[in-house]
Amino acid sequence: MELEKYLEKIRTSPDELLNKELGISDNYPIFLNSDFEKVINHFKKSKNYKIFAHYEGQGRQTYRFAYLPGTVILQVFNYLNGGRIALPPGGDKEETAHLVRQRRDYNMTVMLHAYRKKKMQVSNIRARAIVADEICRFAIKENLPICLPESVGTDFLRPFDWSRVVYSS
Repeated sequence: MELEKYLEKIRTSPDELLNKELGISDNYPIFLNSDFEKVINHFKKSKNYKIFAHYEGQGRQTYRFAYLPGTVILQVFNYLNGGRIALPPGGDKEETAHLVRQRRDYNMTVMLHAYRKKKMQVSNIRARAIVADEICRFAIKENLPICLPESVGTDFLRPFDWSRVVYSS
């Protein structure tokens, strides 16, 4: 699915379809191909995000940001995390092609989580959809390659409909 079409669906779909049709959920990963510091600096400079943790070790880094309007926490990893990144033994050709593409073309993850303390005046799933839209708009503006590996939606998992995975470069 095309990124702009996906984002339009995020904005116009009722909350009950955000997971079923578009895959928005807790632990929602967004893969990017970018300089890690560029993305971290974007979040640090934004009025909508506040850093509250940074972990580093063995060449891996993770930053945690609170989305200041509430409801969402972001983890930003300098590696791929989440989605279907492990190549399963005996996976079908289409699955293997997508996983190889994701591992080859993307180098970092922004993962969205529910946050229980401060709440926006929307549902938790709508809040994550709003943040996903913001991050995708940032990627478009900065011309960053992006993949939404869980954009398939739960209604399209059996069999997994790989044509619904969103890629943009």
